[in-house]
Amino acid sequence: MRRQLREKGQASVEYLVVGLAFITLMGALAAIWRFIASGGLSSLMQAAVLLYDRCIMTAAATEGCRLVATSTVDDATTHTYVERRLEAIPRIGIFHVGGDWAINWSRSQEGTANVIIENHVQPLPFFGILAGLASETGDDGTIVQRADVYCSPIPDWVGKQGYSPSSWIGAWQ
Repeated sequence: MRRQLREKGQASVEYLVVGLAFITLMGALAAIWRFIASGGLSSLMQAAVLLYDRCIMTAAATEGCRLVATSTVDDATTHTYVERRLEAIPRIGIFHVGGDWAINWSRSQEGTANVIIENHVQPLPFFGILAGLASETGDDGTIVQRADVYCSPIPDWVGKQGYSPSSWIGAWQ
């Protein structure tokens, strides 16, 4: 008789644990559904798109900056070089609006270079309100993204050691 009562008590505890897990799972699914229905998923997606664009633009600007600082190629080659790296960004409104990229570069007398890439992104419906408050927007309601990179043809460690190869060798000993 005692054994049956003990087993019934164990079954009640198991039922309670499984029931609580099931109710928690249903509550989590309902919360996720409300989040998606309220436009939260589009906000997360827009943020991911902006981050992706920013990473690609910064990488392209860095490579272009190195090209400008270390070579004497013409402007058309530099523009093509940077634009080729920007082809990783699809030409869809939420990634890039317009045909051509706004790519500008300069090189100073000391050899330092600067590359600026500008992109316009069409915001998703709910994200457009937040973007207007948090970032720069264009006249047409697009979000403006900029990657601005400076670089030098001479690494910092070379400047500290001087410009003679014999002093460079001393840096590794």
